[in-house]
Amino acid sequence: MKIHTEEYALSRSELFWVLIHVYRRKFILWFAIALSIFMGLTIGVRGAVLFLAIFLGALLMIIWRYVCSKGNKSVFSRRSFEIDDEFISHMSDSSSGRIKIDSLIKVFRYSKYFLLYIADSHFIYLPMRAFTSDSDIQEFELLLRTKKLLKY
Repeated sequence: MKIHTEEYALSRSELFWVLIHVYRRKFILWFAIALSIFMGLTIGVRGAVLFLAIFLGALLMIIWRYVCSKGNKSVFSRRSFEIDDEFISHMSDSSSGRIKIDSLIKVFRYSKYFLLYIADSHFIYLPMRAFTSDSDIQEFELLLRTKKLLKY
């Protein structure tokens, strides 16, 4: 089995929404809600709502600033992947490399993309649009399931 993806580039808005999704999954939002409830008990509902709005606004601004930082230029370069039973190889304008599939710690499949985690906070973004066919997506999912990596 060998799957070749089409070349794609990640946009700033895509990275922003993926990071929002990732941070949400790490319970930052739940922390803010719990803190707001605590503050609501001590300073009232208006204070809690105001705190929550300020906290979420600041969080969104921090994430957007990170997305737009100059250090992320390589994240937005065009890239493609080649996937076989043992490796995921990537090729981009600035670099190339191989990752053993067994070194992935978890994989999440969403409606428009896969997140392939190589560490708790480091992942590879692989959009569905990069695959050349639905059968390639199904073949990739089957590979991930046989390796017991795919989580929904």
